[in-house]
Amino acid sequence: MRRNSKDLESELTKDVLTAAYAECGTVSATGRKLNINKGTLRRYMKKNDVTYKHDMRYKCDDLFFSRDNEDSFYWAGFIAADGFICGSNPKNGERHKTLGIGLSNVDIDHLMKFRQVINAESPIHTYKVNIKNDNPKYVFKIRDRYKSTLTIRSTQIYDDLARFGITERKSLTLKFPEWIMNHQLCNHFIRGYFDGDGCATSYKYKTCKAPQVSLIFCGTESFLTTVHEIFKNNMDLRDRETPVKPTESKCFKLKYGGNGLMSRMVPYIYRNATIFLDRKHKKATEYLDYEQQRELKYILTKEALVESYDRLQSIGLTAKELGVTDKDIKTYFKIHNIPIVDSYQEINSKKLKAACPKDLMEAAYLLYNGNITAVGRHFSIGKTTARRYLKQHGIIDDNSLPFPTR
Repeated sequence: MRRNSKDLESELTKDVLTAAYAECGTVSATGRKLNINKGTLRRYMKKNDVTYKHDMRYKCDDLFFSRDNEDSFYWAGFIAADGFICGSNPKNGERHKTLGIGLSNVDIDHLMKFRQVINAESPIHTYKVNIKNDNPKYVFKIRDRYKSTLTIRSTQIYDDLARFGITERKSLTLKFPEWIMNHQLCNHFIRGYFDGDGCATSYKYKTCKAPQVSLIFCGTESFLTTVHEIFKNNMDLRDRETPVKPTESKCFKLKYGGNGLMSRMVPYIYRNATIFLDRKHKKATEYLDYEQQRELKYILTKEALVESYDRLQSIGLTAKELGVTDKDIKTYFKIHNIPIVDSYQEINSKKLKAACPKDLMEAAYLLYNGNITAVGRHFSIGKTTARRYLKQHGIIDDNSLPFPTR
């Protein structure tokens, strides 16, 4: 039954509140005992001059964003894209400055990296989010997703993030900090933003032999315009200018495409990088796979393979000498139609199989009344090998039972 303010006024007297809090020890436990929420309980305790301890604050590295290093710049960029800060004003008059990051549960490991690097004790909460989409382009109108969030309360962090241009309700107002533009750690800040509000895609055009990789940044027009200027100052973009373009929503996008451009842009973004979102890094560097294969064509020529393999007589040693993998060697052996000499184990296996023909094994199987161990001893092979050869010859199958003993 819901109680009105008059009922609470008469029930929550100073003596009742003092006794209940002394018994329970915390505001949460006292609220459960009196069947009232914490906010209302705090208000009546303050009104009746009942002293209580404030909620426990989880510890963290409050000076994390006060320092200039790869970690602080990367995570500041990530928060600029996919995080938020707020300074709520509860009814008790206290002001809590908070940092929060919410990601899809797919990227919970990345959220755990931030929690670890900032030494935060705050828990990560995962919950189900129901998303309704009325856009007719989408096949599924309702999609259930799981989201993971990390919330850190720290006035110092709230204030330090301001120097990275991060403010409350920044989605439509974010600007790139001028002091970062020529900073030696600028690429880490951009990489963090890309991992938060960017994407990497690849598409194979009919006129191209290799899939073409593209990078897309989303955000405000001011922020993306500055990012484009930074790229122009650090790499040659004269051959293809990429202006910031509006999208159907209120945000803008900045898109770059082509493996030639990626060969200059990706090394800049990931220069000296030790932290990044793995799935985006894998996609952004996909063009390197084709470049590597193109280099292999010049390394693994037929003449080089034949000379090395004839001398070493080993796939593994040939691969090691040429600096490639065994799989690459076998692939180019097929391309160049180079026969592979049997290894020592393969030669022995063929000799052993030749020594165990079907007629002799069938006779031995009958002689030893289906005792596979005895058949193996007869041919000087193990029980498992004998069973395999008996199956290959069709003498037994998986359901075969040993002959009854005489």
